[in-house]
Amino acid sequence: MQYNKINNIINSYKEEYKKFMLISTFPDFNIVIDDTLGANLKTTFDKGIPTFLLSSTYIPELKSNARPGVYHELTHILHDSTILTGLNKQQREPYIKWYTEYYATQVQMKAALGFNNYYENYKFQLSTKVNDWIYKKNVAEDIAYKTLDYKSTIQSFIKNKDIYHIILHSIYYLSQINFWNKYCKEDVSKLIDYEFISLLLGKHDIEILDGLLKNPEIDNFSYFSDLNSISNQISNKIIMKLNIL
Repeated sequence: MQYNKINNIINSYKEEYKKFMLISTFPDFNIVIDDTLGANLKTTFDKGIPTFLLSSTYIPELKSNARPGVYHELTHILHDSTILTGLNKQQREPYIKWYTEYYATQVQMKAALGFNNYYENYKFQLSTKVNDWIYKKNVAEDIAYKTLDYKSTIQSFIKNKDIYHIILHSIYYLSQINFWNKYCKEDVSKLIDYEFISLLLGKHDIEILDGLLKNPEIDNFSYFSDLNSISNQISNKIIMKLNIL
């Protein structure tokens, strides 16, 4: 797909995103084609203005299912321009990285399940269709897929002692668990694996992390300081566990 067409589609998604998030303005960003990304999206912030990267095949392959992933990246861009703006990017990143990943995942899930806007209290069933990424799934199948994918992916990160991605993918999964528990009309407890993530991150620590992520205080620096502190504590404990293996 040609750049101009991709640019137009992403910008149309941006306008839809503004309505979805009930906001009237959105920060500027560049769009760059990077065919090494394949089915992934990426946003960087190291050149002053955010850069949204995607492959030339992403939208043609996913079609309308591209929207939730695009919304995920747009959420990172929005957070970068609205949270802890008194700090520069290098200072801000350690404090907001897990918050923005958690809520970008929430936005993506809501877009995939057909919420009219982010704040709608919409309820779905296990049989409801999920409009996200390549595979056609209902909610039950999506939970099973994401749970298996999380656990298998984590095993590879553990093998490589990749602490950052262990926590990153655990944040994704924690956000997904909370989303399913809150908005699915039916019981999902037998489909998710909270015990796995609890054993990995530590039961007490994940309860603190979960509580902070569920109850954000984005205008309070001490909130982000607490979030950074508990994530560092979890990281250090994982390092100790992996060094024993």
